[in-house]
Amino acid sequence: MIRQTFCHIQGIGPATERKIWKKGVRDWAAALEREDFARWHGDVAESQRRFDARDWNFFDRAIPASERWRAFADLGHRALYVDIETDGGTEEDSITVIGCFDGREARTFVRGRDLEKAKELIEEHPLIVTFNGALFDMPMIRRRFMYNLFNHVHVDLRFALRRIGFSGGLKSIEQQVGIERCPEARGLDGWDAVRLWREFEHGSEESLEVLLAYNREDIKNLMPLMKKVFEELGSGVTGAAVAMPVELKCRLIGHGSAAYDEMVKLRDEVLRKPLGLVFAPDFLEREKQDTLLGCYAGERIVGCCILTATAPHEPQLRQMAVAADCQKKGVGRVLIEFAEAVARARGAKRMFMHARKSAAGFYEKLGYKICGPEFTEVSLPHFEMDKKL
Repeated sequence: MIRQTFCHIQGIGPATERKIWKKGVRDWAAALEREDFARWHGDVAESQRRFDARDWNFFDRAIPASERWRAFADLGHRALYVDIETDGGTEEDSITVIGCFDGREARTFVRGRDLEKAKELIEEHPLIVTFNGALFDMPMIRRRFMYNLFNHVHVDLRFALRRIGFSGGLKSIEQQVGIERCPEARGLDGWDAVRLWREFEHGSEESLEVLLAYNREDIKNLMPLMKKVFEELGSGVTGAAVAMPVELKCRLIGHGSAAYDEMVKLRDEVLRKPLGLVFAPDFLEREKQDTLLGCYAGERIVGCCILTATAPHEPQLRQMAVAADCQKKGVGRVLIEFAEAVARARGAKRMFMHARKSAAGFYEKLGYKICGPEFTEVSLPHFEMDKKL
């Protein structure tokens, strides 16, 4: 939905944006084809360039805070829900706990133990979701780490929820929506969080466990609230239906299975047919020895790749393919991260690939480096690229 947004361009407010949509200009691509939109072509082209470069800070600065919820359509599968607890102070050293939830795993980082690791996790995610975090959590985190280089769009649900009729604190809104907390955290509030930390400082590990349970409820409950905001506000944008982002999941695929057949079909559509090539049976037969990986949106395979053991602890990433309608939506990044995790778990120290020249920029953003001269493979220019794991 970022690419359907125009209100970040100077001279375009909400009313003008609605008029643009009513004229049938639903996204940047359509805008660039319209002569009556010529005065904004430069701004739209710059927006597309920033989007392609994954410069999320650009959009965090340019899109009004009240409209940043739109980023959930593009980045929701990589959202991180964040909440902090403090010792009651407002200085940079007052943070006691930073909780982070990526939609699958809730992690809590504790002062004096592993608080520094939270910065790395926040840094990895392009969408940060908080409640009142624009005024409290994120400024505190930046001061704590003396760090202001996060590259993300930040959605503060406090203001987005107010737009759909929910006001008050997080716990009050949870009750209004019908979200229940676990028994350990039920009835607790921010002052209890301060009290529990002080009890922990005096030796009560039990108090820390309750505090962490309380924080986990805070971050987990942000996810359904974000979805509610998106569903209700998204229905009024552009006049077209807005789809809820589908969570991407990766898994290993067995050779010869039905999932493998789907994988081969996807690779054929993306990698072979455009070049007038087909898979030879013996080529596919050799893949019995490989590690086959797929990325799924629901039950549909939207991306895949292969790890081939060519040398001890140095697998080759091959046959990377993403469905045409899912490209530039984070599938490739999620798949690469999964492949790296699988390779590391098997003792790999380095991963390399023969990357198409046209895709080298994408891999460079993920930490891969060109390590050899340009060469031709399947009639296309390639580079060998690698990364230490």
